[in-house]
Amino acid sequence: MTAVYIPLSLLEVDSDEIYRNMGMDFTAADKEITALVSESMKELLPFCHPRYGYTIYPITDRDTSGITISGKRFNMGKIITRFFAQAEYCAVFVATAGNKFTSWYHSENVSGDIVKALIGDCIGSEIAEAAARRLAQDITVKYEAKGLKTGNSYSPGYCGWDISEQHKLFSLFPNDPCGIILNESGLMNPVKSVSGFIPIGRDVKKMPYGCAICKRSDCYKNKHNQKSN
Repeated sequence: MTAVYIPLSLLEVDSDEIYRNMGMDFTAADKEITALVSESMKELLPFCHPRYGYTIYPITDRDTSGITISGKRFNMGKIITRFFAQAEYCAVFVATAGNKFTSWYHSENVSGDIVKALIGDCIGSEIAEAAARRLAQDITVKYEAKGLKTGNSYSPGYCGWDISEQHKLFSLFPNDPCGIILNESGLMNPVKSVSGFIPIGRDVKKMPYGCAICKRSDCYKNKHNQKSN
């Protein structure tokens, strides 16, 4: 498994996404809120190093509702599987804001303040997503040099891909990849973590997420797609 630490100062954290996670637009946030967001990011800078890890597997079989890699069948559902139709390889990944973020979030300075705790929760979500975006960018650059293209990332729990398949996904990594532990329900700890697949191949196209089909308003992919449009 390739594993990478990223200093928070070098991660492209989208401040607009932090405010969007809070249910507001940056332009609508008052000075107190923007000051708290800025203060929280400064507190995290010295010690919060997000991480990502990935392994590349050839796709050995597929149909309209899933793929097989490393002898394991993943039933991703028709919405996600169609984006792997031209893929030759699959990047299996995890990305996380990390345990040090979790320690900060549960510190007395944060947990004792409801507003700061809410802001911290939204910052953690964006740090994990930013780490996943950085992973996708790094994989794209690496495999473009080999004449291969990459698609978007897709995660268990979305678009019909059952969260229970997290266990199969994690079985493709060493124990506790990037310090992430999976519980019986398929949820990750640290909570601010992301896992999933990225299609790779000569004819792969990076298409919009399948939000027009899925239409789940609570899905962060849908929110991102709406933003892009």
